[in-house]
Amino acid sequence: MNSPNHTRANVRIKFPDGMLLQGTFGAKEMVSDIYSFVQENLFYEADKRAFYLYETPPKKELGADAKDMKNTLIQKKLVPSCLLYFGWRDLDETKAEHGPFLHMEKLKDKVVNL
Repeated sequence: MNSPNHTRANVRIKFPDGMLLQGTFGAKEMVSDIYSFVQENLFYEADKRAFYLYETPPKKELGADAKDMKNTLIQKKLVPSCLLYFGWRDLDETKAEHGPFLHMEKLKDKVVNL
């Protein structure tokens, strides 16, 4: 039996304050593209504060090294959808009070109430 051939991935990133950022990516895009997407919507700029994304359980960092950043979403089994979590690199555990995380002014035209 063949599995379906997905060409898109819906990626959700959950922040410690409960906010979700969602993007749609091509299945052959790279892990680094997810990091770029998150970075462009963060309150802090890249040179101010480093972050990482991870899956859980068990906690496993996505894009842990340069080679991993070049993996496609298919290779990382993130297709057709996945939920990732956000953390600041300079903290052992990122909590809601360590925000703000998302730059709401940049996202104001993309916010959806469910």
